[in-house]
Amino acid sequence: MATIDGPFKVSAKLQLRLPTRFASRMGVSPGDELFWVFDESRPDTVQLVLADTVNRRYSIGEDVEAATAHLDVEVSRAAAASDATDERRTPGVP
Repeated sequence: MATIDGPFKVSAKLQLRLPTRFASRMGVSPGDELFWVFDESRPDTVQLVLADTVNRRYSIGEDVEAATAHLDVEVSRAAAASDATDERRTPGVP
C-alpha cells in the first residue's frame, strides 16, 4: 500500500528533503545515489530508485545478453544452412 508523507517545499536550489522513514525503508544513506523515474503516462508521479538497483538490473541484462550471444550465431548459421538447402532443392525458384 502506498504511503504519503508531506507536503515538502522545494528549496530555492530545487532540492527536496527525503523523509527519514522513507530513507530507512529504502536503505538510503547519506552519499547514496538515486535515480528519478518519470513516466509520461503518469505525469503527476515521480519514483526514486537506488542507483545500486538500477546497476543490478542493467548488469543482469548484460549478463543474459552475453550468455545468449552464442545463440544468435547458431540461429544465423542454421538459417544460412536452411537457405542453402532450399536453393539446392528448387534452383532458380525465388
